[in-house]
Amino acid sequence: MMKEFEMSDLGLLCYFLGIEFKTIDNGIMMHQTKYVTDLLKKFNMFKCNSIVTLAKIGLVLEKKDIEELINLTYFK
Repeated sequence: MMKEFEMSDLGLLCYFLGIEFKTIDNGIMMHQTKYVTDLLKKFNMFKCNSIVTLAKIGLVLEKKDIEELINLTYFK
């Protein structure tokens, strides 16, 4: 592509749109540590108490075949 278009090779992707990328043994890890840290500093919340929110590894979200009706006024 560099022969056809004027472009620069910036090396491996490491930070884009607030998401950091790190190459690990079995793939690429994405995280937003810098983005969240900057956000906490901006709103003077950097020294607030933190909590770990665990997510199930390999969780696959699926849509149910039969949808339950919901009250749309809760989401407006």
